[in-house]
Amino acid sequence: MKRKRSQDLEAACPSPKFAKHGASRQPQASEKSGSEPCSLLRIIEQYGLLVSIVSNLTPEDLFALAAASKAIYKAMFSGEASMPNILRKMPCAGRGLQIRHINHVRSPVTLRPRCLGFDVCGAMMGNIETHPCVRCKLNTCDECRIHCVFNSTFEPEEEPDELPTYSGFVLLSPHDMGILTPAHLKLPGENPTTMAPYHDKGFLDSPWIATDFVNPESIAEILDFDLARGPLRLANDSNARHPSSIIKAFWHYTEQRKMKMCDDCREVQQVGDFHPQQHKCACTLRKHVLGQWTCVGCFQKECLGICGITRAQFCFKYPELAAGFGVGSSSYLRCTCGKILDGQNRKGFGRQVCLWCNGLLAHEEGVDDSEPPSVEE
Repeated sequence: MKRKRSQDLEAACPSPKFAKHGASRQPQASEKSGSEPCSLLRIIEQYGLLVSIVSNLTPEDLFALAAASKAIYKAMFSGEASMPNILRKMPCAGRGLQIRHINHVRSPVTLRPRCLGFDVCGAMMGNIETHPCVRCKLNTCDECRIHCVFNSTFEPEEEPDELPTYSGFVLLSPHDMGILTPAHLKLPGENPTTMAPYHDKGFLDSPWIATDFVNPESIAEILDFDLARGPLRLANDSNARHPSSIIKAFWHYTEQRKMKMCDDCREVQQVGDFHPQQHKCACTLRKHVLGQWTCVGCFQKECLGICGITRAQFCFKYPELAAGFGVGSSSYLRCTCGKILDGQNRKGFGRQVCLWCNGLLAHEEGVDDSEPPSVEE
């Protein structure tokens, strides 16, 4: 008895009449589909259209688009200079202000209804100066770059014979402080004439939440203080416990950059990403913080990296020795190799290295009476 062909098999296998015809048609269909490039790819390959697209994207959106396919990535970043050029066309993403809002806590004085805020991203106001960050290359407006003193609020005067009130923050310190102009102190000098941010200028007054009185400090003197001379200390700072409430945030930031090492390790050892050099430190706050256009995010990463090195040395490895001692104030510390750095024994004292410039700092002749810098994040 002859077996009949299964109906399912007949449906799955084309008849010989159409098998040859179908086989000849399939490659043509494949070739036709492959000959039509992606519409998005055709748009991205045109630089003018690419710039128009990029100018409306955030960095996350840009890199998500580039990761869609190899062809799109190659069209967007065809050469070494392509990525910096494209990133320069993007608006500021507002990351700096987001970090500032997390770290800065406004006091009740600056939350009054008459206080006006200056913390507006340049992407929302086109008249704010914007440049690429020297580290991440992302476009960063003046409000999202790091400043030594941020002028965050402005309260107009109520009477004709009064002066406006300025307030702001030091770096990423949480407490806001008063900012005085030369006119407030009846001194000659540049005074703001428009309602524009008064960053890194004037005089710093005590934090609004402080209970002790401290004489105002010139911001210019703070920024230009030669940190190779030793811990930050100013003339007006002598009337209060050092460091005073005005320069305390600056003092913590500048002292955390110091790393004690023995002479052998200083010459051969690498400390994380930092390579100690033979030149002498010549850092100032103006040179390191304001000397280049750095976004707040990259500044914060640098601070965490340096604090991680000092924290590991003084707190995690040797907590019993580090308790009560800060950078630059201890006479009994250990080098990263474990060698004791004894202040009474000059041979084992070692040298201090500045982790900003990797240069050498002067020997400390005595114990600093100031409080240790904070090792918390």
